[in-house]
Amino acid sequence: MSRKIKRIRKKDDKKILPIIIFISPLLSDETKNYKYGCPVPDILMQTINLTENHKKNPYLIRTNDIKNLNGFEKVIKKYPHSYPYKNDKLVIDCHNEDNCVKISIDLIESGISNLDLGLFQINYDSFPFNMYTYFNEQFGYRNACKVVLSKIKITKDWDWRTLAAYHSLTPKLNEQYQMKLLKNYNLLTQNKKQKNENKIIDTSKQIKTAEVKKIDTNKNIKNENIKKSSKSNKTQKEFFKVTKETNLAQRGI
Repeated sequence: MSRKIKRIRKKDDKKILPIIIFISPLLSDETKNYKYGCPVPDILMQTINLTENHKKNPYLIRTNDIKNLNGFEKVIKKYPHSYPYKNDKLVIDCHNEDNCVKISIDLIESGISNLDLGLFQINYDSFPFNMYTYFNEQFGYRNACKVVLSKIKITKDWDWRTLAAYHSLTPKLNEQYQMKLLKNYNLLTQNKKQKNENKIIDTSKQIKTAEVKKIDTNKNIKNENIKKSSKSNKTQKEFFKVTKETNLAQRGI
């Protein structure tokens, strides 16, 4: 009986997701592009990425275990690392994939597992994916997509509250995160609009330049034709002059 229920739930999940995506109030002209097989629009995934990690550095490890900061520092000092943010000792740049994995595993084995990892700062305790995938752009993107989809299944909705559940479902924290998401979403869409406008301007300039070149080419052709015509006229005049002189000479004049 329980197996049948599980099968029904899986079928329901497959039906619910497309409906939620297509009726979404978040969908607009900017949300028609998708990436890495994720059904969440790329602009929204970028919005989460910018909100979580504004430097878009895939090699970040953040500890949320403030009470055990000494334990965190004891582990990380064994490995190459740096601090990307001034006066913030909770987050480190682990520099490369292999080093990041070694540090993360060492931290977890030391009892520090409340960590936000990689490009999308996914919490390891909540979503324990394969360790390498946190620090890889493509797999990190797919992991973050899975997190968003898991929140859709919880809220049975698709709005900014659901997207902000990526951070927290707690009302106050969720509302604060929504504000950050909206700010970054507007920033990204404005930048995209500006880029498109710049492309249009550049295209117009290229067309105008091409037209000017065409006009210049036509002028050059016209000038060449005029030169040829002048030369031809001159040659004809000389010919007739020589012919006239020859005729006069023959006549003995």
